[in-house]
Amino acid sequence: LSLPSHPHTHMLRATPRRFARGLAFGRRPHVRPPPPPPPPSFVTQSGVPELSLFSVVGANMVVHAFWQDRRWQPFMHRHFVLSLESVRRRRWHTMITSAFSQLSPSHLLTNMVMLSFFGLSLPRRLGVPAFATLYLAGSVVSSSAWLAEQQTLRDRTSALRERAEIQAAGCVGAS
Repeated sequence: LSLPSHPHTHMLRATPRRFARGLAFGRRPHVRPPPPPPPPSFVTQSGVPELSLFSVVGANMVVHAFWQDRRWQPFMHRHFVLSLESVRRRRWHTMITSAFSQLSPSHLLTNMVMLSFFGLSLPRRLGVPAFATLYLAGSVVSSSAWLAEQQTLRDRTSALRERAEIQAAGCVGAS
C-alpha cells in the first residue's frame, strides 16, 4: 500500500544537498521567518491596559463633576477631602478617595495630562492588577506623608503658641 503523494512533495523534502546549501548561506532550511509584529496602535488587542488607565481618568472626571454641583458638596467634603479630622473620625477611605478629587479644572487637567503621559505604559508593562495596586498604594503613601506633615505643622504651631503664652506670662509676671 502506498499513500498518494502530492506532486510538490519532493520540494518539501530536505535532501542533503538542500540542507547543506541552507547551512552554507546561514539559513535554516524550510523555516519561515516569524510574521512581523503588528504596528503600534493606541489600543492593544485586548484593550485592557488602556481601559484601566482611562477608567482612572474617567473616575477623576466624574468626581470633579460632582464637586461642581453644590448639592453634592457636603457629601464630597465628608468623603473626598483628606484631613486630620477625617482620619480622627475613622474615615480612612479618604486616604484613597482624595486621590480622585481635584477641585479646580486646571488641577484636573494637569493631573490627567501627566497621568496620560506617564500612565499609558505602566498598565502594559506591569499588568492591570499591579498598576491598580501601584495607583492605590501611591495614594495611601502620599496621603500618609501629607497627614504626618500636617500633624507636625500642627504640633509645631501649638508649641510656638505655648512658648509665646509663657513668654507673655513671664513678661506680665516680671512687671
